[in-house]
Amino acid sequence: MDASERYLELCLRLGRHVDGLVDAYYGPAEISARVDAEELRDPAALAEDAGSLLASADDDWLRGQLVGLETVARKLAGEEIPYEDEVERCYGVRPEWTPEEEFEAAHRELDDVLLGSGPLAERYQAWREGEALEGDAIAAVFQAVTEDFRSRTASLFELPEGESVEVDYVSDQAWTAFNY
Repeated sequence: MDASERYLELCLRLGRHVDGLVDAYYGPAEISARVDAEELRDPAALAEDAGSLLASADDDWLRGQLVGLETVARKLAGEEIPYEDEVERCYGVRPEWTPEEEFEAAHRELDDVLLGSGPLAERYQAWREGEALEGDAIAAVFQAVTEDFRSRTASLFELPEGESVEVDYVSDQAWTAFNY
């Protein structure tokens, strides 16, 4: 079995333990069917599987994914992992304490540039709502972005004849609505 199939199996197996870990699966149906038919695997065994795959991974992106999956499996197996280490292993950044003075300085800067009077939070919210795009404006921005992406892609790769993008605008749905 190749590494990509082992990776998919690992993700799907961990996804049986952690709802939402696999947001959407579009891979080969036989792999998901096989994993779904299995007995639930012990998280410690899944951590070993992740470690084994990690040892042979030669791609930085894949290594990062496997470190995160191994961390999730180790936590599920009951291992105590310090918060900072867990975040770094799962997301590739180490959280650092930010002194309150930095937030206070940012609030002062916002207070200087946001129009109006009253509480900073209310003025900030009003500014954000005033910057929101709706309806035709969203469609125009998305069309411009799509054309820019197509142009940049075409400069690097030959696009297939008749290539196109179809967009369905959805409102009042969770961001993952496209998966359903």
